[in-house]
Amino acid sequence: MRVVLDTNVVVAGLLNPNGPPAQILSLLITGKVQSLYDSRILQEYIEVLHRQKFGFKNEWIEAFVEYVKEEGEYIAADPTNKPFVDDDDRAFYEVAATSGADYLITGNKSHFPRESWIKNPRDFITTYEKRTERK
Repeated sequence: MRVVLDTNVVVAGLLNPNGPPAQILSLLITGKVQSLYDSRILQEYIEVLHRQKFGFKNEWIEAFVEYVKEEGEYIAADPTNKPFVDDDDRAFYEVAATSGADYLITGNKSHFPRESWIKNPRDFITTYEKRTERK
């Protein structure tokens, strides 16, 4: 399953080992989902994860970003003219839309256009579990 992970999902999963964002990171690390990204997304991951308030170690941030680069799929995204509440969210949408990602997962659904493939972490986990039960 190919997904785009908004930075807030990554941060939430790292800060709290319980809950849907952490489950999503577990799916990523075990190869059950593949992360789609571009250079803007990687740059945002790096910038946000380095914020002192989170206290993440530099080595861990570098390892996470390298993992995404090695195991994920780089997408050359097509631009969109859709309006965004936060223009930093545009990269995530453009990568997901261009690639035909199965899902864009974000804790801020209200910042994105209404699309059935944009899920919050809890809804994604529910959808993922239903899809894997059918197999």
